[in-house]
Amino acid sequence: MMAVAESAIVEDLPVPPTPLVGRDHEANLLFTLLERADVRLVTLTGPGGVGKTRLALEIARAQRMASLFPDGVRLARLAAIRDPDLVLPAIAQAIGVRETAGRSLPDLLKSELRPRALLLVLDNVEQVAAAFAHLADLLAAAPDVKALVTSRVRLNVRGEHDIAVPPLLLPTAAMGSSPDSLAGSEAVQLLVSRAREIQSDFALTEENASAVAEICRRLDGLPLAIELGAARLGVLSPRAMLGRMDRRLPLLTGGPRDLPDRQRTLRAAIAWSDDLLTSDQRTLFYRLAAFAGGWSLEAAEYVSGEVEGSGSRKEERFRSRDGEAGLALSSARPPDSATPVLDNLAALIDHSLVHQDRAAGGASRFRMLSTIREYASERLEAGGEAEVIRERHARYFLALAEEARVGLTGPEQATWLDRLEADQANLRSALEWLCERGQDNQALRLAGSVWLFWFTRGHLSEGRERLAAVLALPKDAADPALRARALAGASALAEAQGDYAAAEAVLDEGLALARKLGDDQVLATALLFRGLVAFDRDDSERTASLCRESLALARVTGDAWTAAVALAQLGLVALREKDHTDATALLEESLTGFREMGNRWGVALATGNLGIVALDRGDLPHAADLLRDSLTALEEMGDRWGVATLLEGPARAAAALGQAARAARIFGAATALRERIGAPLKGPFRPGSVHNMALVRAALGEEAFAAAWAAGQAMTPEEAVAEAVVTIPAPAPAPSPKPSPAAPRDAAARFGLTVRELDVLRLLIEGSTDREIADALYIGHRTVATHVSNILGKFGVKSRAAAITFAHRSGIA
Repeated sequence: MMAVAESAIVEDLPVPPTPLVGRDHEANLLFTLLERADVRLVTLTGPGGVGKTRLALEIARAQRMASLFPDGVRLARLAAIRDPDLVLPAIAQAIGVRETAGRSLPDLLKSELRPRALLLVLDNVEQVAAAFAHLADLLAAAPDVKALVTSRVRLNVRGEHDIAVPPLLLPTAAMGSSPDSLAGSEAVQLLVSRAREIQSDFALTEENASAVAEICRRLDGLPLAIELGAARLGVLSPRAMLGRMDRRLPLLTGGPRDLPDRQRTLRAAIAWSDDLLTSDQRTLFYRLAAFAGGWSLEAAEYVSGEVEGSGSRKEERFRSRDGEAGLALSSARPPDSATPVLDNLAALIDHSLVHQDRAAGGASRFRMLSTIREYASERLEAGGEAEVIRERHARYFLALAEEARVGLTGPEQATWLDRLEADQANLRSALEWLCERGQDNQALRLAGSVWLFWFTRGHLSEGRERLAAVLALPKDAADPALRARALAGASALAEAQGDYAAAEAVLDEGLALARKLGDDQVLATALLFRGLVAFDRDDSERTASLCRESLALARVTGDAWTAAVALAQLGLVALREKDHTDATALLEESLTGFREMGNRWGVALATGNLGIVALDRGDLPHAADLLRDSLTALEEMGDRWGVATLLEGPARAAAALGQAARAARIFGAATALRERIGAPLKGPFRPGSVHNMALVRAALGEEAFAAAWAAGQAMTPEEAVAEAVVTIPAPAPAPSPKPSPAAPRDAAARFGLTVRELDVLRLLIEGSTDREIADALYIGHRTVATHVSNILGKFGVKSRAAAITFAHRSGIA
């Protein structure tokens, strides 16, 4: 057994539940190749079920890889992908890169990979092998990156080194029939090991050793075939099992030569296991082939046809999501099974046809190996049920998307983000089926419901492409409200990528549709996104006008999410204008709205922006507390854009405290992360960032700044947040004699402050908003603004923060 690395190299890799059996020769060959400087690409080839993925993961987790790849290993599972165009986005997601406007994804990947020394493990690529012409180019641009690929066929690209993964070593005649001798066979070791998982007291004995050896021989040493066979040893003795295999072995080893290799081997192994199923189990097995990438128990129950009768809560749930335009359930319901799905699913797990995974929180998800799913899919087609089942699959994920649309803005936001991430392949499949079958409104409904997921998790390019596809469907029969929702999502994703012209183009149509419909809620959202684009273009006046109009409509329609985002954006406008009081008030009102919704993402962003306001006002300890809470929450949610944006705050705070090297590291980390995800700072805040970095550079000197900057650029997002959230202590006040009560009044009088202006100043220093000052002094909001303006003029300063600092220095405070 190989030594496993304990470093970060393996932290993102799945931990195999059982030790690897055999493969010493192949492992040593792989190590030798990967350690050679001239080898950049290694492909593990062989029939499905031979153990390519298991071997690749073992190599990737080995201690020998830690020193060779200091930047770790990244795994991209491609089994659920059928479109070659999605391969590069999948690789980008694996290494944490998001697309950006104006740069192609291949260029972004080259830029990200060029300075790194890591191993890319690309699993199950044969169905998208056409995409791998790009892989050679990526590797050519990144001299210290290598790729380990698993495929049933060679990629046939430059620099590829192919290792054919053979079946496990079989018992030889020289071993005889004794248990001790036969235990030296890798195939026998695997079968015994897996049999013990089913039957804990299973052992290789004098009575069964010969039968076990013959089973392994007849299964050709293929790991999947052996594991499928071992699963039967829970109910059959080895000799009884051997008797059932006679008519299957010719199919396993000697199928027609004009069929693909997988059909000459694994098809027969799976068919043999299929024959052991009951009729109900077999029916469920075939129907589960509709899922791509995995499924939940609830999804299996619905798609397979096991739903409660008409009028039940479960049935009503799906009806209510689809409405009148939904798919007709009664015409798309397959015959019911006599045995509950849960029981049949458990049987399929026992038969090793379905695998069970424990997700976060203990929930179970289920999946098939890609080759097993292929077999089941063919049987589903042959049985004439494919269209019915795939319609139910689309219906289920359409309902799920509709439910998620509400959940993504509420207290279960994080749960919904994770659930949609897990079902991303199913959402793709459902959306494609709806488009292919001319279900245009349902396609609009689905895509328009999950755009916020694409936005939050950074699937910007895929989201834009899929929204563009549904928006390109014929408009004549399109539901205007559904189209308007999809247009809103398209504009948000385009704005996030900095494609302002595209965002404005779809917003023009969205605004026109909303006004034509008289739908104030849709109009409020479109106006909000118009305001975001105006802010990006540094037009504060137009931003404020649009966001106020959006806010007013959102309040009337009860759209809490749009109202909270509009308030936050108005707060950013005030921050841009250095009106810290209004910025604080608006952001606190936004924060309250997000808290009432239970929207953790919104709470985190509003909190972070309040931290920036506190920083501008000179309250470093309070700013640090707010930014720490915000960055921690955003990092936990996987929001790289929010992290990259708000890292600017701790960098500024560190600089203000004289921690120039730390500031340079955080600035470097923030810049690297923004470049990696393709999300530059919004235009209005770029000059300030450039200015602050220049100050830090001057304080450190060029050489020290470059070293600290490079250290920050090499940080992971997690490391950057850890660096940024170090507690900033409150500065200890310098000892001074306690002033007399009359001292502040005397000092204020020197600058011509009235008693009322002194009262207002004291409340400003305490951090009160204009509204709070008005309430405390029983004066109007405009009167407060007039007093503040007078104070600034008498002090000769331009901002409230400067006035507070001046008051402290002058002995007024």
